[in-house]
Amino acid sequence: MKIILASNSPRRKDLLATLVEGFEIIPSEAEETSKIKELVKEPFELVEKLSIVKAKDIFDKESVNEGDLIVIGGDTVVYLERRNYGEA
Repeated sequence: MKIILASNSPRRKDLLATLVEGFEIIPSEAEETSKIKELVKEPFELVEKLSIVKAKDIFDKESVNEGDLIVIGGDTVVYLERRNYGEA
């Protein structure tokens, strides 16, 4: 089974390495559209949606040539006192 981390985050790589040996890193190039950001109201929903978009981006590209495949996507939002610090 092939495992892919759809992220270039050094921290996510380190975390996954504590759980799994022999995974590949292929950062997602999926666009984090403002449409997604407008559709969600809670920070955890935004992280969930963006993580899915990133994982699906890599899965759709890699699953054609692979058998069993797991793609792990992730995202981070810094949110404090009803303010999203990831927004400009």
